[in-house]
Amino acid sequence: MRFTYQNQNQTNEKKTIFENSEAIDEELFEGLKKILEILGFDISKVEKVIGNENIDLKEKFKLQSKQTFQRVKDDPNRYKKENWSEGNDIELRKSMIQYLGDYISKFRTLGWNHGNNVDLFKLFFSFFFFLSFPNKF
Repeated sequence: MRFTYQNQNQTNEKKTIFENSEAIDEELFEGLKKILEILGFDISKVEKVIGNENIDLKEKFKLQSKQTFQRVKDDPNRYKKENWSEGNDIELRKSMIQYLGDYISKFRTLGWNHGNNVDLFKLFFSFFFFLSFPNKF
C-alpha cells in the first residue's frame, strides 16, 4: 500500500512495512529487525511499522551533502582541525565523541554505514520519528 500526498508543500510517500504479525515488505522489515536487535528492542512487541519518506527533505539532504563534500574538496585543511576539544567541558566532549563512535561502530558490522545506503537511513529515521509521536499516526 503506497500513496503520495501533499502536506504543507512537502511530498511524502508512506508505506506499511509490517502489520498484524505479517511482513508486508520483507526486505525493509529484515533491515528494521537488524536495527532493533542492535538497539536492544524486543521485536515481538512490534505491532505495526510504517515508513514515511519525505521526498523534499531527501532532496535537500542530497544537496547539502553535495555542497559539504565540495567544500571539503576545495579546502580540506578546514575540516582536518582538531580544535573541537578546546573550550569548556573538554572531558564531556571527548566522552561524547567516544560514545557516538562506539554507537556508529555497531552499525558498521552490518555494512550500513555507507552513503549509498540512504534507504536504510530513511527507515531508521522514520522509525524513530514514529516512536516520538505514537499517537499522531
